This record gives sequence, C-alpha cells and structure tokens, in this order.
Amino acid sequence: MFLRILGTFIIIYVFFRIFTGIILPAILNWQLKRYKKKYYSQNPQAKESQRYRKGDVNITMDNGKEKSDSDSIGEYVDFEDIKDNEK
Repeated sequence: MFLRILGTFIIIYVFFRIFTGIILPAILNWQLKRYKKKYYSQNPQAKESQRYRKGDVNITMDNGKEKSDSDSIGEYVDFEDIKDNEK
C-alpha cells in the first residue's frame, strides 16, 4: 500500500517535471509564434525587421577607429587660479 502511494507520487512528480521543463515551453513558444504571425498579418505597418522604435536610445561605438590627428582636437589653455583680496 505504501509503495503504491509512493510510486504514484514519484510518477506524478516526474510527469510534472517533464511537462514544465519540456512540453510547456514548447507549447508556449508555438502559441507565441501563432500570435506573432497573426499580429503582423493584421498590422502590416508594424515591421518585424525594425529593430528600434521611435524614441529608443541607440548607442553605437567604433572600436576599430582611432584618432591619429591630435591637432584637430583644439588648443590647450592653461588656467590659473586668481585669489581675491576682499576685506
């Protein structure tokens, strides 16, 4: 009797783990693809390939280019502190 109940709990646990680990994500992914396809068929102006929306911040960096001309930066100005002699 005890082994039958324990076996039932083990089978339920294994089924739950397999369902939530493999089957449920596959079902959700399939549903998401269906809704996405339906959305883009109803809204052709919403381009799927558009990576950035209006108002998004996009930061790009050019790591391959280094500035070799340091003269174009500008003139160096050395500022000196001036002490006020106020009474």
